[in-house]
Formats: sequence, structure tokens, C-alpha cells
Amino acid sequence: MTLILILVLSLLMPSSPKADAQPLGVFSPIQTIINRVEDRKGIWTGFKADLDLNFSNGSQAAGCSGTMTYHRLEEKILLACYDNNQNLLFSFNTHDRNFELYLPAQNTLFKGDIFDLEDAKDIELHLKPINLYRALKPMSLLAHQAAIEKNEKDSVVVGLYRKQQDQNRIVRELQISPQGDVSKETFFDSHEQPVVQIERNSFKERDVVGTDSKRKVVYPDEVFINTLDEGRQTDLKFKAIKFYTSLAEESWNLNIPTGTSEETIVSNYP
Repeated sequence: MTLILILVLSLLMPSSPKADAQPLGVFSPIQTIINRVEDRKGIWTGFKADLDLNFSNGSQAAGCSGTMTYHRLEEKILLACYDNNQNLLFSFNTHDRNFELYLPAQNTLFKGDIFDLEDAKDIELHLKPINLYRALKPMSLLAHQAAIEKNEKDSVVVGLYRKQQDQNRIVRELQISPQGDVSKETFFDSHEQPVVQIERNSFKERDVVGTDSKRKVVYPDEVFINTLDEGRQTDLKFKAIKFYTSLAEESWNLNIPTGTSEETIVSNYP
């Protein structure tokens, strides 16, 4: 399987903190930090964007340019990506756990559950859909799970913990600016080993279409998704992006030509 096909298929596709953690300092209590992060997200419902995507696995790299529509409340994504000659390489959509992926080169539409896709032995994932969801917005923070790990002048590091077998184990770590921007998120497995790291750069203020509010959206121009346990990286670089209070009329259907084959991905595990 060529790298580009692997990359295309890849796109298819909480408890008490540590007792010694000190939720004090520049940010003062942990709820203040959470409020700043939530406020920084803004009042938008979704966005439409032009972007470049680049994929690498340490020895090989590939890329494409595309368009993305994202609904953050319903966890829906519509993405199409093209080569330098504007030929469609793939298009896909997700709605929560469901996905559809159209590959023109194979004249095939793949569909199914994103977690079945991850377990499919015949498909090697470059980027898991759950990590794309994580990358497009910081996941919510719960105060009873959170503890400040490090408090510096220009950022604070917050750990999120979950009780497992009578021990508080770290599940996520965030680096947060004084304004509330989450520049880095690290996700840990059940053995407290880092498995995914998301970095966000070049935060900018942006308007929201459909509101008279002067409140801006603060969103990064670049998002890097590093799958640490597999040595893979996906870079999203937004060239243009518009935020909306409503995407209710947006069509999320793929434009599939007549005669396209369909294949449902079924998990190899019970």
C-alpha cells in the first residue's frame, strides 16, 4: 500500500487530582483557569476553512490541500483534499462515531464506526478520527479532576487525573497561556505513558459570522497532531477560516458518483 493511500485511509477513518498538587499562583484557583479556557473558545458553533494537510511517519511524507467544515457541538467533520492539479484524492465525513470515506482512485466508499476502523486489520491508520476531534478544539476540563503541575510566568501546566484501581492516574496534561489558550495537550494511556500530543500555534482573533457580538474567536493557524507511540505526525495549516453561530443548513453529504462501490468496515474484534 502506498503512503498516500495509508494517509488517506488514516483520515477516515474523570476523579480527584493528586493530593500534593497546588491549585494556586498566577492563575489562582483552578476554576479560574477553566473559565478562561472556556471563555477563549468563543460562541461559535462551527467553521469553514481552506487548509493544507501534511503527513509524515519519520521516513516518508505526503500532503494535500483541502476544505473542511466542522460542527463542534455535534462533532461533525466534512473534509475534501486535492493534489496540486486539483484532482480529488479523497473526501470524508464523520458524525460522532460514524464515518464515510470516498476514494476516487478505488471508486469505493468506505463507511462504518470510527472505532471499528481503528481495529480493522486491513487498514493502517495514520491519524485516528478521535485525535482529529481532539485537535480541532480542547476537550473540556473538570475542576475535580484537575491539578496545577507547573506555574510559570507565561503558562501553567494542568494535569487531569482519573481514579483507577485506587490510584489517581494522569490521563491528560495541558499547557495553558494566561489568556486561556491551550497551546499543547498530551494524552496518556492506562499506564500513564504519553501516546498523543497536540500542539497549537499562531493564535489569532477572528470574527463570528451571524452575531452582532463584538466577542471574537481566538483560534490557531497551525495544529500539529503527534501520535507518539506510532511515530506519526499530521500538520493542519489553516489558510482561511470563517466561524459561524449556525451551520444548520450545511450539507454534510459526500458527492458520490453513480456506480461507486460501497464497503462497510467491520471490527475484527468482538
